[in-house]
Amino acid sequence: MRKAFICYANENETFARLAEMMLIEAGYDVWLDDRKVRGGEEWRKAIDDGISASDVLLVVLTPESCESQYVTYEWAFALGKGTKVIPLLVEDAELHPRLAVLQHLDFTNKKTMPWARLFQEIDIVKATPESTAECRRVGDMTAEQLQDIIAGAVSLATASAKSSESSAAPEDILRTAKSFVDLMQDAAQPASAVATVTNRLVLWVDDQPDNNIYERRAFESMGLEFALARSTKQALAILSDRQFAMVISDLGRPEGPEEGYSVLDQLRRTDNETPFFIYTGSNAKEHEREAKERGAQGVTNNPQELFELVTSRIALSDCQLLVANGEDCLRNGEFKRAYDSLKSAQRKLNRLNSDNVPEDAGLLLSRIQYIEALMAKHGK
Repeated sequence: MRKAFICYANENETFARLAEMMLIEAGYDVWLDDRKVRGGEEWRKAIDDGISASDVLLVVLTPESCESQYVTYEWAFALGKGTKVIPLLVEDAELHPRLAVLQHLDFTNKKTMPWARLFQEIDIVKATPESTAECRRVGDMTAEQLQDIIAGAVSLATASAKSSESSAAPEDILRTAKSFVDLMQDAAQPASAVATVTNRLVLWVDDQPDNNIYERRAFESMGLEFALARSTKQALAILSDRQFAMVISDLGRPEGPEEGYSVLDQLRRTDNETPFFIYTGSNAKEHEREAKERGAQGVTNNPQELFELVTSRIALSDCQLLVANGEDCLRNGEFKRAYDSLKSAQRKLNRLNSDNVPEDAGLLLSRIQYIEALMAKHGK
């Protein structure tokens, strides 16, 4: 559950309480500074702890809050801690230069307050780690990475057990943990290798997002972030505003039995590149066939298979960047860097589950082999 800290001036308590109510109703944990305990070291420590434990700080902007030393302390402390700050403009005011450069949400029109947009902004913030202790390395990984592996594997195994109405089997946890280890190893490439995909933002469309909590936890432990949409209309609005690494959608919703196809069809009118997966209660062959004809990359009702479909697509995107970088290095005569990029891409491809390898992975592997042959021919 995302945690939000609301920062406001005394004069704006009415709006702060409204924001608190809207956030709690939407399922968020809210820390609201109590005006009565301000001042002194005890208050300062409570504020510091509250901000440190939150994923995002919402600062209510009005002329009064912009003049408040308490408000300034809170948002400045949050920025110093690396906590995401989202300004909520309630009344026009002269902003501090540090806040002026942040994208704000306009709440000045009381009839069209952008609550849905605020929830989206909070949802894509990566949850605050339970501990910010200095990383300790265990073998080739940090202790925190190993914790992510365990948490992700257990979450995915729990999701699989939930879908089959059974208990999580040890072999499922072990199999998933191995996949996480591979992903973590891929993330620890030598400095000479090119950085891989930076966009890890996924749009998940489902009218009942709580049904997918364990799946999202598993993906979050490997670095993915999520924006959530509960309807086709909301999904299309979000897609028009952001670029996503991929989209995961259910099929049937209260709007209709095939609303997942509606999102897919609208997306494919302007975008044939963003991967689209349908995660539904049925795994019927006719659904798989129709979805692929419409431009989806996969259909499943199995959490483990969804995990493999998504990670395979991420690995392929990473490989495409690595190969492109290898070609650039080759043209520039940087043969060592070209070789490192190509071998990194090949390792990623070799790790893909053979049952869920994307169709264009074979073409990519052929490209790698061709470039390696050119290098060998010229003795590089």
